[in-house]
Amino acid sequence: MAGEDSRDLAQPGYQGVRAYLTSRHIPVISARSHAEATGRGDLHPGKWKRGCFATLFQALRQKGVGVSCVWSFGDKDHNMSALEANRHFVTGGMLRKVKFFESIWFKQPI
Repeated sequence: MAGEDSRDLAQPGYQGVRAYLTSRHIPVISARSHAEATGRGDLHPGKWKRGCFATLFQALRQKGVGVSCVWSFGDKDHNMSALEANRHFVTGGMLRKVKFFESIWFKQPI
């Protein structure tokens, strides 16, 4: 599941990871697209991301599909907050957050 904003989507790294995962039949889901489709797009990003993750995890659970690993792409605090709020749906508890940088030479703390 990907939580992103338009800048994240424009990054070549994001597009490459998305293509790689999709080619291996691993679902990549946009929390923003889900929020807009369900009428939550005007809410605070933390609310619609938590709602998207909860809706997705509940739907998978109802189908008998267990979620054991979730990756979130982006560096916003509400991405990880949404994952943590829905941790009880993740069997085994593996949650990962990925941040892309424009280049490998940066002066930002990690």
